[in-house]
Amino acid sequence: MATPRGRRKHWQWMLLVPFLGLVYPPLYARSGPRLISLPFVVWYQFALVVVGLLASALAFVAVEGMHRSDPASDPAEPAAPSVAPPTADT
Repeated sequence: MATPRGRRKHWQWMLLVPFLGLVYPPLYARSGPRLISLPFVVWYQFALVVVGLLASALAFVAVEGMHRSDPASDPAEPAAPSVAPPTADT
């Protein structure tokens, strides 16, 4: 069974999705089809911004969710200061 740390790495691969969409310019360097009179190259890049935002948010939520569910990764709570209780000597 994969450890939570190992599964966390798989979610980070989602961050490559917007990058891979821009690596090969002939894929999007054209004028048609148009959307609201914007050439394809413009609205494709706007769409990749949204895809990048969603991929980043999903990867962050997935990694943080796994991080919080992993008890070994939680920092130890500091011990409470030891203060002697007041005595009734007075």
